[in-house]
Amino acid sequence: EMEQALREQFGSKLLFITQHAADAIYIMKEKHGSQRAEFLKQHTDNAEQWAVEIGLPLPPGTPKRRKRIPRDPGYLDRLKSHLEQRVDNIRSHVVKMTQPDLFIGETLVKLEEDMDGLTAETLA
Repeated sequence: EMEQALREQFGSKLLFITQHAADAIYIMKEKHGSQRAEFLKQHTDNAEQWAVEIGLPLPPGTPKRRKRIPRDPGYLDRLKSHLEQRVDNIRSHVVKMTQPDLFIGETLVKLEEDMDGLTAETLA
């Protein structure tokens, strides 16, 4: 089932977003103002809806959301495309606001992977 596959691929990232969204929005507002906080809220609201669409439980205190019913053909394919394009970026902003040490660690790992890839290409 496609929902199960999407939960396996994106579930932990979506759950992180939903669990830390309120704190991230608050910190964003304090550091960068209301406009950027509202923009982040729009993205985290989308992530919460996507979590519901693939059957993930939302944390207590999160506004109630419902799955879209009926779903038109191709809905989950379009949802998968949105998740592939946007979840990592949204999660990155939430991590940066709520757990800066984790953000730095993940960024360093990514840089190392990129550098290893460039080194391998150069040596090939």
